[in-house]
Amino acid sequence: MKKYIKELFSNNEAARFVGIGAINLIFSYVLGIIFLIWLPFHYATSILLASILAVIFNYFSNSKFVFKSDYSSKKASLFFLNYVLIYCLNILLMSLIIEMLNFTKVQAYLFAMPFLVAITFFIQKKLIFKTP
Repeated sequence: MKKYIKELFSNNEAARFVGIGAINLIFSYVLGIIFLIWLPFHYATSILLASILAVIFNYFSNSKFVFKSDYSSKKASLFFLNYVLIYCLNILLMSLIIEMLNFTKVQAYLFAMPFLVAITFFIQKKLIFKTP
C-alpha cells in the first residue's frame, strides 16, 4: 500500500495537486481563521494578510512538488496575479454569502474556499505551469 501511494504521488500530477493542495488548504484555512478571530480588522483585511502568506507558501510548494517546475519571476508574477483574482472573488463570494445567507464570516470563508480552490487549480494548470 505504501509503495502504491508513493508511485501514485510521484507519477500523477493530479494526485500531487490533491496531496500538496491539502497541505496548502490547511495552511490557508488555519491562517485565515486565526486572522479572522484574532486580528481586529474587517474580514477583507484579515483574508488579505492570510492570503499573502499562503500564496508565498503555495507558490513554492506547487512549483516544486506538484508541477515540478523551475522557479521563475514570470511564473511567480502570474501566480501572484492569479491570487489577486482569487482574493477578489473570495471577498465577493464572502460578502454575498454573509449578506444573502446570513452566515458568519468564518462560515462564509469555509463555504467559499472549495470553489476558489477549483478555479485556482484550473488557472495554474492551464496558464501558469503549462508545459509546451
